[in-house]
Amino acid sequence: KKKDKEKIRVLTRQQITAVKELLKETDFYLPFLVALLCGTRPAETFALRFSDFDFQNKTLTINKQIVDEEGALVIKNPKTKYSTRVIDVSDFLLSEVKNRMEYLDKQRELNPKAFKTNKGRLIDGREFEEPTMDMPDDMMCRDGKGRYVTAHSFSYYTKLIKKDIAPNNDKYEDFSFYTFRKTHLSNMAANNCPIGKKKK
Repeated sequence: KKKDKEKIRVLTRQQITAVKELLKETDFYLPFLVALLCGTRPAETFALRFSDFDFQNKTLTINKQIVDEEGALVIKNPKTKYSTRVIDVSDFLLSEVKNRMEYLDKQRELNPKAFKTNKGRLIDGREFEEPTMDMPDDMMCRDGKGRYVTAHSFSYYTKLIKKDIAPNNDKYEDFSFYTFRKTHLSNMAANNCPIGKKKK
């Protein structure tokens, strides 16, 4: 396949800074940080709950993913049995998590009814009916109106990043939200971080 011959796309420091500025005031800023700093897959990132963060021990537990099955969002076990893991997280990331928790708590107080429904998502000026699900109250990926934010919702920013920050070319694979995970893993390899051993 042509894709097999393409180089893995990894963002430069300048591109990471540009993406950070683009997403800073959006509902995708925290998912972006988690994927970039923790190397989580998109399905793992958008399944996260605030209770997955241990603020005392400074860790993040990955033990689930969210997938679309026959038009409905379902939370399932991770991709493989080795995908369940505990990740050390920085004070910076924990601070951003707390900021998001406080923001959503304030929005919930202002409009509690909105946080009990998940009927649609405004994407690129059009109204999309996302697959719905019963969401736990502490889901990390929600917008200020209580709606669940998905990887599909990120498509508008994917277009902007492809256009202005990480344009496509023949040498590299296409940009996607998964690129943040690949950038994380490539940075770890460049810094000689050891590969974790699989538990028997």
